[in-house]
Amino acid sequence: MRKELIVNVAIAALGANTAALAQPEPDIMTPPVLRKVEISKCVCRDNPEIETVSLKGLVVDAEVSLGPDGKTAADRQATFFNVFVSDEKQLRGRTKVWHLTDPDNCGISFDYGRQYSIAVRKNDEGELETDLCLAKPKQPDAAKPAN
Repeated sequence: MRKELIVNVAIAALGANTAALAQPEPDIMTPPVLRKVEISKCVCRDNPEIETVSLKGLVVDAEVSLGPDGKTAADRQATFFNVFVSDEKQLRGRTKVWHLTDPDNCGISFDYGRQYSIAVRKNDEGELETDLCLAKPKQPDAAKPAN
């Protein structure tokens, strides 16, 4: 019985090797298929009239709102930062910052326990908000010399 098992295993291995040899060789002239990279549809527009405030803080909590269906998260969420550095003195301690989460709508996400330096603006209701456009570094003006 042991000899039969060894013979069966050897035959199976030989069959696998024969099948591998029967495969056509890949065409080396055909470029490989690359995975499709999703590109965000976010479009940032320069708006020098918007006043922003810089703050630095640690993400400590979040407020997740439900969407209209009552089952999935809404695109607009709030993240709470423990702010320890800010351009405005009143922005210290636990601070709520609203933001969209969908990158196609210039949304941004934050991780608990991580420290961030972000720019925020006040919306019409006086709430602080940020987005991907505010997170992008500003390009220096070509007319200004770099010191």
